[in-house]
Amino acid sequence: MEILQEYALVAEIVSAIAVVLSLIYVGYQIHQNTAENRIASVHSITSGFREHAMNYVHNEALCTVWQKILTGQELTGREVFIFANNLYAALMLVEEAYYRNRAGLLSDEFLMAKVKLMELKILASPQIRKQHGIMVEEEIYTPEFAKWLDTKLQESDLYRSALGRMAPESKPNYDF
Repeated sequence: MEILQEYALVAEIVSAIAVVLSLIYVGYQIHQNTAENRIASVHSITSGFREHAMNYVHNEALCTVWQKILTGQELTGREVFIFANNLYAALMLVEEAYYRNRAGLLSDEFLMAKVKLMELKILASPQIRKQHGIMVEEEIYTPEFAKWLDTKLQESDLYRSALGRMAPESKPNYDF
């Protein structure tokens, strides 16, 4: 009987060790999976921005609009439409990056680098700022993201510079 109890005790110890080893392995697998998800998130957002940037290379109309924005020229209605849709696509990528950052899949540094890309696109032209304001008002983005992005834009030196050049009645009001 004593030998049976000793075997039972050894079996319990071996089982406990097996459970601990299983938990360590599961923790390792979760860590690996999280790392893979982070890599996939960075790759997905980077690929999206690369494709977006290539639009300027392959789309002459978009390239012309961007040149007009950078030189302070007035845009036609069609040009505003072209660039507003381009801006919308880019901001969808930033919104995706924002939520992946909130889920812990992208670093703050990575996210803010993407916001810096958007600052110039949104703030360089009064017409585009107006289009962005309309997108916010029409809740094309989630209110949480729109408010966060507006805060980040307002922290920009370019924002303060752009507002200084705007007439008071055309300054955006993003109160939520």
